[in-house]
Amino acid sequence: MNSESAYNLEQRQTWEMIAQLLQGQQGESLSLEIAGLIKPYLDFRKELAQFQESKFKDFCTAACFDDNTSACCSREGIVTFFADALVNAVASTPKQIQTLLNALDKPREDGRCVYLSDTGCLWQIPPVVCALFVCDRLEREVLAPNSDWRKTWQAFAEKRKSFTWPDRPVLFDSLEKLFIEKGFDSPLMYLNKSPGLLKIKAKAGLL
Repeated sequence: MNSESAYNLEQRQTWEMIAQLLQGQQGESLSLEIAGLIKPYLDFRKELAQFQESKFKDFCTAACFDDNTSACCSREGIVTFFADALVNAVASTPKQIQTLLNALDKPREDGRCVYLSDTGCLWQIPPVVCALFVCDRLEREVLAPNSDWRKTWQAFAEKRKSFTWPDRPVLFDSLEKLFIEKGFDSPLMYLNKSPGLLKIKAKAGLL
């Protein structure tokens, strides 16, 4: 199995597992519980998206879609956490999730992300690594000349850690544990599988 096929299989297994639980007997109450947990994160993502829309949209559309000169949306640059998928699932309709599954059945030969369509990303709330990706050209031409924008972007990057970086109790870890406790497992549960992240948790006294 090549790396792309393995990636697609891991993604499919995770989507199907999340759908199984959210659509089961506990689905409604679990969705409400998750919605409460992720509200601060969704507020953060909304603020981030508004900043990107107002400051980066024209540049990114040209660099990524029109000229294809940016590394954004390249397959190798995308790391999807279990919590990314779960947050997106809660924010999506069954039809939108099926669209993602359909995309996984169509291997790409251009090195681009499997979830990238002609109209943009198929996710309702893209993975946080995608949301905060900055290519060298954007850094050089957009952020470097404007100190206020650069400081705001750095603040977003720091805020991200409060949800994802396990040197303290964080949302992404809590969401993984919620499903682990229910007997579910996903290769994307990096905060409870990655040796490097487990070392960070151990150093912080979280294991």
